[in-house]
Amino acid sequence: MVAGWQSETFPDDLAREEALRTLEKRWNATPHPFFAGLTPAQVMVGGGPKEADLADEFLQQLTGMYDGHPFESEGEALIKTLTLLRSWQSQPRKDGRTVLEIVVAERNQLLARRARILKKNLGRSTSRFD
Repeated sequence: MVAGWQSETFPDDLAREEALRTLEKRWNATPHPFFAGLTPAQVMVGGGPKEADLADEFLQQLTGMYDGHPFESEGEALIKTLTLLRSWQSQPRKDGRTVLEIVVAERNQLLARRARILKKNLGRSTSRFD
């Protein structure tokens, strides 16, 4: 994305800045494999109570499976943990949604809440300048 923006030519600095703002919005809305398929915005907003409960559930399952189990290396432990996590998060739950779908939905709700609060607070703080 950035390489495409850098390779473009713009008629002026204003057009260049507008293209950069558009790129930033696109970047924030694009799921990324480094972020387990979440968007940067979803990562930055953080998790909520449902995600915390799911994390506890996963850690209990992980502990039950590997507590006292010797690993050849830290790498082996990491690979087994990530493999279990990716499998666990993609299994449908009782409501038919996967853990990842639950996490994404909760983070999207948190993003929407943050946007409402910012809009309300920014509207209030800038109204005196109108």
